[in-house]
Amino acid sequence: MFFFCSSPSWFSQLEGCKWLQHMSGLMKAAVTVVTAIENDGRPVMVHCSDGWDRTPQIVALAEILLDPYYRSLEVRARGWPDDTKTKRQFRNY
Repeated sequence: MFFFCSSPSWFSQLEGCKWLQHMSGLMKAAVTVVTAIENDGRPVMVHCSDGWDRTPQIVALAEILLDPYYRSLEVRARGWPDDTKTKRQFRNY
């Protein structure tokens, strides 16, 4: 099933459809929203007037980026018998 991903035409088609550029634009917009809320403490309103589904995509990505559950990484040290002592959280910024 994955054989087609390694063919040169698959990569050409991926580049031709500009999906990666679309995803990059969504991520940049979501980071802009997060920066305004998290760093600047400003309220935001997201409105994309091009008729696509960009507005909910940007808002959903921003919500995920702002959620502390998804911004942390749980790491367990080896050899500790008690789980509560072995958990450490690292913030991803």
